[in-house]
Amino acid sequence: MKKILYVLFCIFIITNHLMSYDINIRLVDRFTISQEKNYLTAYRFAVTEDELFIVPHAKEGNLKIYKNTGVLYKIIGKKGPGPNEFVLPGPCDYKKPYFALLDTGKHKVLVLKRTKNDDFKRANELFCLGMPHNIKLYKDNIILGAYINSKRGKKYSLYIKDFNDQKIHYLLPSYAKYGFSSEKEYEHKKRELGMAANTFAFFDVYDDNVYYAWEGRAKIIKIDINTKKRVVFGKDTENYVKPRVTSKIRKAYRTMEGGEVITTERMKMSWIRGVFADKRYSIILYINFDKKLDLWRTTLQFYDSEGDYIKEINLPDAVDYRSSGPASFYDHMDHFLYIVSARLREEDFMDEYEILKYEIR
Repeated sequence: MKKILYVLFCIFIITNHLMSYDINIRLVDRFTISQEKNYLTAYRFAVTEDELFIVPHAKEGNLKIYKNTGVLYKIIGKKGPGPNEFVLPGPCDYKKPYFALLDTGKHKVLVLKRTKNDDFKRANELFCLGMPHNIKLYKDNIILGAYINSKRGKKYSLYIKDFNDQKIHYLLPSYAKYGFSSEKEYEHKKRELGMAANTFAFFDVYDDNVYYAWEGRAKIIKIDINTKKRVVFGKDTENYVKPRVTSKIRKAYRTMEGGEVITTERMKMSWIRGVFADKRYSIILYINFDKKLDLWRTTLQFYDSEGDYIKEINLPDAVDYRSSGPASFYDHMDHFLYIVSARLREEDFMDEYEILKYEIR
């Protein structure tokens, strides 16, 4: 009898826990980005508080600003090395009224302040080390995901830099990024890692914590910015296929003749493409390839504030023909997730972008 009561009690606790997280995610808006005046390649974007969409256009060296109808509203800057020009604009972030942009051509993070007439004026800049793949604004700092060495020769994959004194504070050792316990273990398996996946990683900032995930691992590393303490959580679900080095991939690297083979093998696996966090949830966005659609499909994985797994939700409308996508932006205040769904038009093979707006409750 005691065992039965204990089992019933456990079921009650688990059920109550799951019911307390009745996550509701719904598609509340969608619109196509106009390509009529300027052809766009959308890999990164940010959203303002009144839904202006800022898209860095690397090829043309400018910022394209769209209204929430998809109509092109403004173009900021032009290609070049000057003070009001961009060489290779890419990763970006927005926190009212500041827009941060990584210009990899200048090796700088540029901070622009939004004005009343929706111009963006230069407010600050700093030189950045490494080749950052993502940036986030945090108080008077910028957090950068990049591979760099400290003065003591230690390797890091995430650091924070202060705009005021230009000092660097290291947040995540490279070995921890991949789930290893030491630099020695990382060096021993580094070549194997390179065959399994790329070095891309994604992160978000909420309060004084960074939430970080490497593309080849369904784990979030939660880092306290003040104490540097790390907590790791995540789950390999039935839908998630962990990247691995298959025999075909190993042979392709050995013969140096297998680019197509490697691509085909990786299409059988899942890839992390975003991490988001607020006071309620931590969220992993990952993609799987759908052979029937010939597109990558999107899944969201939810965790509670303690890092316990809650559930997964598939987003059937959020697809991308590129394995690098989809581009996304999370509004922490109003809990809106914006995703760029990208397809190729059949008639001319041009990119067609649709921005999907999801509300998460």
